[in-house]
Amino acid sequence: MRPWVIYPLLCLSLATATTNFRKALIDDNLPPSSSKCLGAQNVKTSFSYSWTNASLNFSDVNTPHERNLFLVEMSNGLPQNNTLEPKGWTLRISKAGNIYSFKGPWGQAVAPQTLAKSPFVDEVWQDVAVSTNLNNPSGGRAYFIHQAGAYFDQVINPNLTSPWYSPNLGSNCSGNSCSIVSWSQQAHLPTVFNSSKLEFSRYTNCGDGVYEHVFAIHNMATDPSKGPPSDTLDYFNTLWWGARTSAFQDVVRSNNNSKSLATIDPLPDWASVGILSVADTAGYTVFAEHVRFGSPRYALPCGNRSGDGTIVSCSDPTSVPLVLQLMAGPKSDPGPCTFQQPLTQQFGILTVRCRLKPTANITDGVVHWKIPTYLVLVNNVTNAIMYLHPLRGVTAWSRFVSGINWLIVSPADNSTTVADINKKFPAGTILQVQYERTYALPCGNGTGAVVNCSSPLSIGQPSISMISLTYPNSSSTACEQSIEYTNLYGKIVARCRILPTVPINSGDPYTQLTFVSNNTNAQISYQVYGVIFWSYKDPSTNYFYIYVFAGDGGMLFLRNNFYPGLNFTVLFKNDGKPWDRNMAISSIHGSSSSLKESVGGAINGTMNVYGETQIRYGIAGNPARDFTPFTMRTFTSLPEGNTYVKRHFMIADRLDRMANRSMTWVNETYQAIVPQSNANISIQLIRTSNST
Repeated sequence: MRPWVIYPLLCLSLATATTNFRKALIDDNLPPSSSKCLGAQNVKTSFSYSWTNASLNFSDVNTPHERNLFLVEMSNGLPQNNTLEPKGWTLRISKAGNIYSFKGPWGQAVAPQTLAKSPFVDEVWQDVAVSTNLNNPSGGRAYFIHQAGAYFDQVINPNLTSPWYSPNLGSNCSGNSCSIVSWSQQAHLPTVFNSSKLEFSRYTNCGDGVYEHVFAIHNMATDPSKGPPSDTLDYFNTLWWGARTSAFQDVVRSNNNSKSLATIDPLPDWASVGILSVADTAGYTVFAEHVRFGSPRYALPCGNRSGDGTIVSCSDPTSVPLVLQLMAGPKSDPGPCTFQQPLTQQFGILTVRCRLKPTANITDGVVHWKIPTYLVLVNNVTNAIMYLHPLRGVTAWSRFVSGINWLIVSPADNSTTVADINKKFPAGTILQVQYERTYALPCGNGTGAVVNCSSPLSIGQPSISMISLTYPNSSSTACEQSIEYTNLYGKIVARCRILPTVPINSGDPYTQLTFVSNNTNAQISYQVYGVIFWSYKDPSTNYFYIYVFAGDGGMLFLRNNFYPGLNFTVLFKNDGKPWDRNMAISSIHGSSSSLKESVGGAINGTMNVYGETQIRYGIAGNPARDFTPFTMRTFTSLPEGNTYVKRHFMIADRLDRMANRSMTWVNETYQAIVPQSNANISIQLIRTSNST
């Protein structure tokens, strides 16, 4: 193979340059594609340069701008409505060469673009370059070059009438690849800086849900001996991307010491998450819909051989083990489980009883725990689950009545029907019981920031103890509606005043959480739709508040039940989908070996990127943004005339396949610096009779 070098870019009219010549000018400035990708069989790709008003599920705020940035639509030809084989995708590429839409069976994966000042220039899939020597945001001299374009901030720039997207300099789509070249722009306007970033991108459909992304960042800054100060680029987001949080609620991270995946649940917020070295991963990171991971198994009690209904130690030689195997009923009521109206009325909670095959007679159950928790019934054959009510989960494990052993339980969801239960747990099912640990509240350092609970900076977790809204004056309520945040998010937000505690200025806005009172005189269970702030300290009053998205019952329930003097434990339902039902996308970003040690010599003329490459991710501050950023941070020096190159991949498939599939692509990734060439290459243009 001939040495690979950066050629001079010729800006040619698309009307006069042949397709092959345009392709050659762009692709000769890019490293080669993976032979594994190019060798894939039965790959079909379609392209369209014609914009259509497709349903992309973007915010009304910025949807009108989408047509102005559109360059091409690329599809891999696989079904895009098959949630059991979620490999089909259609992506839209902007004139700048970055992806701003990625649709498949999961819906839209890219953030909805809710911020008016960043219409498709921030929360998209792009690379970013910074000169740390010149970057001085506090001094009004921010130096961030976005591949996508500049922020559209009309407060700072009232004369701006439309977004400024990075200009396109050429493109070619053929076969299974699209290649684009563009001139990236300084993100913050007005600016005293030029942009020295010339961007080359190529997207290739590798088949079976995989695409390859190869890109090159060429620094075309002026030589300091010939003009203004040179811009050496030395910090890169390769890429800055992320997923729509409502579509992919979990990040499932690989581990360099294991082929298995470790679930991160719930997602951290961006402000609190730490930095992870790429060396700690196996070279890939997965976004999944919503993962149910293994919960601890609850040890079932044993009954007495005498059958008197008491519980005895299972180590007792006279004990009888409890087996929760469901049994069909008579023809008139064949399902194992039936509605229990008297107990439902007595408890005020939906209660059912289920027939068991003969087993130990145990009259008691699990109703009140000193530490509240969820018990979960599990069908191990189908992975179906049912959460039980945290205050009255199991009334009786196996109460013997009229010749039948009855399991008497109360589902957590009061709208559950008996038909639903019998469908999940048909006759013959042997129920396993699991339990959920209490939700782990974050630890803080006293400033409102979250720190690792094992950190010496940690001063502990917040406590949630209600006090009067008007304290020290008395009041019967601790909660009120926050009009400000209700208007901001478009749904009811409540704030409840709590005793001074560890301040935490972040929350878990995408996870439904259950607050259970610890007070014996007031058994209360209430599910909220998310927490915005765990313990916000109002700087104007020094009062502490917890902010939540109100659940069923809304403000009325909170005002009437979350009264001063109560304190709460927080629970959450680990009610995601099984791995084989989770749609997922895997970013094959590379491991330390594929990104550093193995690069040298892999492509003629390249040098290793020795700088540390890191990962950072977390939910973006305002939940209305519906965005979980994920970025690779690469530190290396890119002086004028040099080029940074990277090759990485994305896979769309089911979560249960992602570990094996991702590992087969990790060694195809690389990043490198291509030094300035002195090849003195000459290009001769020849005009033909038809001006091509």
